Amino acid sequence: PTGSGKTTSLAALIDKINSQILGTKPNANGYDIELTDPVKLIAEVKCNIPINGGNVYGSAQKNGIAKDINGLINGKNKSSINPYDYLKFMVFLDKPEIRKATRHFVKNMREGKESITFIEDSSKIETTENIYVAFV
Repeated sequence: PTGSGKTTSLAALIDKINSQILGTKPNANGYDIELTDPVKLIAEVKCNIPINGGNVYGSAQKNGIAKDINGLINGKNKSSINPYDYLKFMVFLDKPEIRKATRHFVKNMREGKESITFIEDSSKIETTENIYVAFV
């Protein structure tokens, strides 16, 4: 998927992403990134750490992640974009306990897990139908 056809400089793109991140309230559990150029992309960046130093998410954390996944699949009330045309990402901190908790969460999802693709070193990001999970 391509954006508007206009060329955006790397510096302008970085400024736009930084602006979206810095506009997030300090007590949020993550932030959203929306881009239309050079590609249409939506990213939910999560800052969740599994509860009690464990390897699973707590109930409120699961609800928040599920809500974000649903928003990536179906769109959000507060956003005017059509998610069907965008590459979709869920991004988590890359820590062993977060990887384990996220995989456990996806494995036990009731709906939508067929849309989830974990990005591995050789993964290709090819379709707007999937939600790509990345650890950074």
